Amino acid sequence: MPTRTKVFISYSSKDRAWLERLQVHLKPLERDGLIDRWDDTRIQTGDAWREEIQRAVAAAKVVILLVSADFLASDFIEREELPPLLAAAAERGARILPVIVGSCMLEGPNSNVGKYQAVNSPNEPLEMLNEAARNRVWADLARQIFDLLASSLEASPSAPPSAEPTPTPPPPAAAPPRPAPLPMATSTPAATPPPASVAEPGAGRYALLVINDKHVDPVYASLAAPLDEAFSLEGVLASEDVGGFKVTTLRNQACESVKNAIDQFFAKRQPDDLVLLYYYGVAVKDSEWGLQFITQDSQHDDPELSIKAYDIQGAMRRSDSRRQLIVIDCAFACAYTGDVPLAVLCKQRGFLAKFQGEGRFVLSAPETPRLSWEKGTAPAPPPEGAAVATGPVLAAAMVHGLKSGKADKDRDRRVSVDELFAYIEATVSSSSDAPNNAPVRWAFDQSKSDLVIANAALPGEDQIPTPMVRRDSVSQDIRQPFLELTVPTYILDHHFFLLDWNPAFDEVVAKQLKLVRGQDHAKAFVQALVNVEEVVKHAKEVFGGERHPLVDTEILIFKSDVYGEVRFRKVAAQITNTEGRTMGWMVCLNVLDAGGGDKIWDDVLTRMEQHVSWSRYAVVYDALLLKFPAYLKLVDQVTRLVDGKRRCIDLGAGTGNNALRLLEDPDRDVWAVEVNETMLGQFRAKLADYPPDFSDRLTIVKDNILRLDAMPRASFDAAVMTNVLYAVQDRDGCLNQVNRILKPGGILALSTPHRETNVDALFEGLSAALEQQDLLDRYQEHFDAARARHDAMLDLIHRDTIDETLQMLDRAGFQVEGAPVPSYLGAVVVIKAVKVREPAVQVAVAVEKKPAPETQTELRDVFVSYSSEDKKIADQIRACLEDQAISCWIAPFDIHAGLDFAAEIVHAIKSSRVMVLVLSPSANKSQHTPREVALAAKRGIPIIPFRAENVDPSEALAYYLSNVHWLDAFPPPISQHFPRLGETVKALLSTIAGEAVEAEDAK
Repeated sequence: MPTRTKVFISYSSKDRAWLERLQVHLKPLERDGLIDRWDDTRIQTGDAWREEIQRAVAAAKVVILLVSADFLASDFIEREELPPLLAAAAERGARILPVIVGSCMLEGPNSNVGKYQAVNSPNEPLEMLNEAARNRVWADLARQIFDLLASSLEASPSAPPSAEPTPTPPPPAAAPPRPAPLPMATSTPAATPPPASVAEPGAGRYALLVINDKHVDPVYASLAAPLDEAFSLEGVLASEDVGGFKVTTLRNQACESVKNAIDQFFAKRQPDDLVLLYYYGVAVKDSEWGLQFITQDSQHDDPELSIKAYDIQGAMRRSDSRRQLIVIDCAFACAYTGDVPLAVLCKQRGFLAKFQGEGRFVLSAPETPRLSWEKGTAPAPPPEGAAVATGPVLAAAMVHGLKSGKADKDRDRRVSVDELFAYIEATVSSSSDAPNNAPVRWAFDQSKSDLVIANAALPGEDQIPTPMVRRDSVSQDIRQPFLELTVPTYILDHHFFLLDWNPAFDEVVAKQLKLVRGQDHAKAFVQALVNVEEVVKHAKEVFGGERHPLVDTEILIFKSDVYGEVRFRKVAAQITNTEGRTMGWMVCLNVLDAGGGDKIWDDVLTRMEQHVSWSRYAVVYDALLLKFPAYLKLVDQVTRLVDGKRRCIDLGAGTGNNALRLLEDPDRDVWAVEVNETMLGQFRAKLADYPPDFSDRLTIVKDNILRLDAMPRASFDAAVMTNVLYAVQDRDGCLNQVNRILKPGGILALSTPHRETNVDALFEGLSAALEQQDLLDRYQEHFDAARARHDAMLDLIHRDTIDETLQMLDRAGFQVEGAPVPSYLGAVVVIKAVKVREPAVQVAVAVEKKPAPETQTELRDVFVSYSSEDKKIADQIRACLEDQAISCWIAPFDIHAGLDFAAEIVHAIKSSRVMVLVLSPSANKSQHTPREVALAAKRGIPIIPFRAENVDPSEALAYYLSNVHWLDAFPPPISQHFPRLGETVKALLSTIAGEAVEAEDAK
């Protein structure tokens, strides 16, 4: 009977494109000789094709069916291929793996195929998935095939698995007399104890820590130093706030006891259990026995008293668990023979491949041997004074990464196995203790690399931050008068997101960490602290419950690139509203010590002086300029360049003169960005004299215009900058940021001084204007203060020529329309620039932001939910809304290749303000649409059902839409109903933030 080693692929000729994609994913297995793929492309001209197919079927161990309507309709497949294939499965154990490539009926007459578990869901055929999701299906199929072949090899009699040829071990020689075992480090008697108890079976999280830091053999005793981190590791893994593992620790126990405990640990697991084995001590690369793990009673000349790698591998393979992590924190040694020289043995890197298998991840300390000897000879002692014995290489990094949460690289508040291993690798590789060595990582199943090892969330981090349109008013309610000119101080909202901070905190902390107001959680600061573990523990203990203290204090140690190690005494006070509910926190950082000496105070004082200077200027700004016709003409010139643009942003808004002029267009929404609180105070005071709808259409953002990272990309039609760019240190970076937030074709209207600006002429004109209005004497003090301010800024005013400004605009992706127009008595030029491309250069010094989570979705106004049959309507809705400056999220357009489709949907819904549902018969039948609507309803996101046809919602949808007003999109054409939808969405967006805050306060 032929040996069944082939993988047979059955498909319809109309599905040839799917076959070709499958061949790509199976190629690595073919190249390594693990499979012999067969499909009808192997038949050569002149071959007896029927006999070829019969031979391939008879040899098949794995059968892949590419199932579609064409596949099921094929008479040849039904009569010639399927019967022998199904018989091979029933009689000889061939494995049938259907892949559903197209929508089709698998019930009734097709039940012979439908009874086999498909690789992907029949409700999600490949034709309905995006490319990333399809590739995940193909990769899962390839892994299943590999596992089937691996399991058959394990079942057959063979030598212990090895990544490299391993000679048959010689018979054990008579062992020399063994010294008495050392006393156990625990209270266990010195005699061989029974195996330690391991976790009970059942779905859960289990860890076994095997610690061997005391050895009877002096050779091994010279290699392993006492381990203190083991107990820290036990605590962090067992903590319900972090690991949540049920931990068992074996310390300095005999070989047989350890081996039995490992066997039982893996044997009592269920398929969904997550198991972690941590081994500390000594590992020996033996040229005859392979990799061995040394125990308390091991002898260097008796390999029988050691744990073989294939012993552990066998326990892992026999375990039902399919989620297994192995951390080998050992000092390596080499025992070699003349047949395998030391140099050859040291270069062999395949010892850890013995642990290969589904869902297995292995991380090992550097394999560089610390000691070596030729078997049959006594190991040479290390040179006098040489430090051979070392402590754990991986444990300290593992503990710190989990306790501090720093291993959470994508900031999703969970630490995956891939993140943990990557953090340990980076930490160990950069350590001075191991400058030339790096840990060795083996991941045998990348599909499970997102396994969650630990929780990394701080209290409130999983909540929604205060909406941007409400941040300014909320922070004003919390703000204290002394905030701006005191020690480093910041404001947190009631979920501990950073609402605002003062200039001292910006200079010392926020500027270095590139924090964004309202966007970053306090965790962004906490994780930059030297004593992050203590602070995280304190936060969970003090703020983790429902009741919070009125005040709180602790020591914070911040390592600054500029000021060295800065020690703060944090003092936090809870700020409540008139009803006694918590609005937020005021946090002051009193500087106890700074490693950089007085530099921190010099910089803080300089920053405060700048702030006071701008604040004084804010007081006189309107008093002078609103009486100056040349200035009023300048504002008019700049703002007229963006006529007709609906969504505008005023950068460096000052006291709001540009923004208020822009708001005179009743159809326009305006955002104003300004960092100086006194300027903003003047702006808010003026708003009281304007119609109420001005405030409704205005969003004030307090921040530096170099920090626009929180703004959605391509979200504005136009930007204005009046006499701002010249004062920005990183002007290229600033213009790059403006480019990022503008839509293609968006306009930047700006005025700026230049090398030839005559400040004397400007103030002569201002003096004359005030004199003409009999106001000069009244405003003389303000006039003198303004002149002094300009004199102090002459270097900045004259820094760039007009051509240099135009070149900066070109580098930033703007095309200047027309020639620059002199204005403001010749002191500035007015420029209209249009976004035509992305920036030619990226200046990241000042604007670079820490990476966002790969799976974090950008905030959008609208999530469009629809059935795939209604995609054309959904795309029209998206185009209509975005034409009205309403940002939309729609699948699959906004899902990047390689990301999880379902996870991106969830992130997008959570990050949207409104959901628009295309309600149709197809939506009623869809399995996914009700899930999206349910999640939006659960999050309190308003839902607008847009009825594409005269149809009532299904029961699954009616539950969530019973109290929701519908918009009818009939009679056709449907496009005539889009304006009403746009107006409804804009009305919701203008009120939703305030309603959300009120709902939160009412809880």
